[in-house]
Amino acid sequence: MQFRKLKPKERTLCINCGLFLLPGETEGHEARGHKIKSPISKKMMKRPTELFSPLDDNKTFAVRN
Repeated sequence: MQFRKLKPKERTLCINCGLFLLPGETEGHEARGHKIKSPISKKMMKRPTELFSPLDDNKTFAVRN
């Protein structure tokens, strides 16, 4: 909920980690060379598939039954 209340220019997404970041959390990610996406509009949050890139090797995330 806290993320939604921020202004779009204050909302950021770490592309590498796939995490939405609050103000003050971006420095640690940028220091590690991670890609940061900003601003994040409400429209973008409603369509998260457009925010995230598909996984290259999604087999590692497959669930075995």
